[in-house]
Amino acid sequence: DKERLSSKEINDMIREAEKYRAEDEKFLRKANVLNALDYCVYKMNNALKKDVNLKLSSQEYENINSAIEKATNLLDSSQQSEIDVLENHLKELESMLQLIIIGKSV
Repeated sequence: DKERLSSKEINDMIREAEKYRAEDEKFLRKANVLNALDYCVYKMNNALKKDVNLKLSSQEYENINSAIEKATNLLDSSQQSEIDVLENHLKELESMLQLIIIGKSV
């Protein structure tokens, strides 16, 4: 059976697949974080544009715009950005978005 793979070939293929599994998982995790960060920036920009009467101080407004700008820069340089940096900034933006939402309901 020359067409069949040997046990060694099968084991080599399994090892190679496991080797690339971690890289694939890391790539998927980063892609998910980038998508979430991009969507959060979109939601924050919309919230700021639609709700001009938000009860935000000028400092809060400046902080939010600065965070949006930082996120945009991270997205633009996503190849160089580490996943942890992206995740941390996403959490920061999400907490700011919650403040905007809470501020609207007050």
